[in-house]
Amino acid sequence: MPQHIGTQVLKVSQTNPYEAIIRKPITPKQNRIGFGTWGTRASFETGKDVEYINGDWKKEGNTLKQTSLKEATICVEKDIINNDHYTCKFRACKDEGAEGFLIIFNYVDEKNYCWLNLGGWGNTQHAIEQISNGGKLQTIIKRGRVEKGRWYDITLQVAGDSVKAWMDDQLVFDTVLKRDDTKGVYSSATIDETTNEIIVKVANTSETATTASLNLTNFAPKCARVVRLSANDGMDENTLQAPTNIHPVEQLLSPEGNHVLLDVPPYSLNIVRIK
Repeated sequence: MPQHIGTQVLKVSQTNPYEAIIRKPITPKQNRIGFGTWGTRASFETGKDVEYINGDWKKEGNTLKQTSLKEATICVEKDIINNDHYTCKFRACKDEGAEGFLIIFNYVDEKNYCWLNLGGWGNTQHAIEQISNGGKLQTIIKRGRVEKGRWYDITLQVAGDSVKAWMDDQLVFDTVLKRDDTKGVYSSATIDETTNEIIVKVANTSETATTASLNLTNFAPKCARVVRLSANDGMDENTLQAPTNIHPVEQLLSPEGNHVLLDVPPYSLNIVRIK
């Protein structure tokens, strides 16, 4: 937000409440594979029993169909892979909608998995993305699209943190998964000498709410307000269908002595202006 820049940077000393969080391994020893869509109807071939996580799925014989235009739909095979090295083959077809289809891998639960996104971003890009503790991390992206009504043969090879993906024998990705070091609370501060305000920005990238005490040295706060952007989870984003899914909300705060208490919701950016 360019209107909250300030004219001089202030020194910040911060204690991070999430430093001790134990991260799950990039490629778990026990995981599952599956299928998904984002604003698209698609068909997949699988002879395995499946579990429907999100979306409107139906299975006839070996053909699995996702029939809604919902976002972030997921269906996973019930078989558990007891290894962090495996190769899987899929067949997938975009039936209708704005994007392509998703191949789910390294699935542990609804908040921890990866997906191969083929024909994402309005059917303009391919990507591998990691979902860790409910937050999404982009591993790699490149231009690409899928054709409606065409069946594609997909091969996915996972070897620890290394991932290779092919479409119809064409190598699309040869990459390494990233470690998720993004969870935590981050802050910065400036002073706006034109309005005589301190501007403190606090970002919470974790799935857990916390409370921040903004302790000021050599300043006596008179009043404060916060402008906040927050999401329900790390997968939320604004879309053409829901352009105000994430929008700014303003709230007045009450300074006490030389500090200001601030509620910090999960997945939020909080901009505090202190007079």
